Amino acid sequence: MRRLLIGMACLGLVACQSVEVAQYSADTAMITVRGNAYVSAQAVQVNAMRQAAMKTIQGGFDCFVVTGAEDEGRSGQLTLPGNAYTTTTGNAYAVGNMAYGQAQSTTTYTPPQTFAYYKPGIGMQIQMFHEPPASGRCFEASEVLAYTNPKR
Repeated sequence: MRRLLIGMACLGLVACQSVEVAQYSADTAMITVRGNAYVSAQAVQVNAMRQAAMKTIQGGFDCFVVTGAEDEGRSGQLTLPGNAYTTTTGNAYAVGNMAYGQAQSTTTYTPPQTFAYYKPGIGMQIQMFHEPPASGRCFEASEVLAYTNPKR
């Protein structure tokens, strides 16, 4: 049971990233990966590299160069409303046709709470090659997949 819960939690964290892949030409593409507030920026970056490697192999290429990258992260605030809770206790008694009593109230107030969050994201343009370009600087797609394998 414990393994099932841990597995579901891990699967939930992986599933908390959205991926968009747009092909611009036969050898260029844009990879966009966005995470929620519980995903680290590093996990988003690794997933973007993995997606670029998969796109490269799917296109029949061997390596890719990152030609541009943009921070797609978003930050914001969430404010939860405050509340007040009042408890009143009392007693009363009667003497003849008169009633006497007393009461006491206690109020507990919780002010509104504001939480800041950051949702990491990256947009990455890639150019794919069959052989390394003249500069020699490229990522081998199969190697990237081997090093970013989540089961590793």
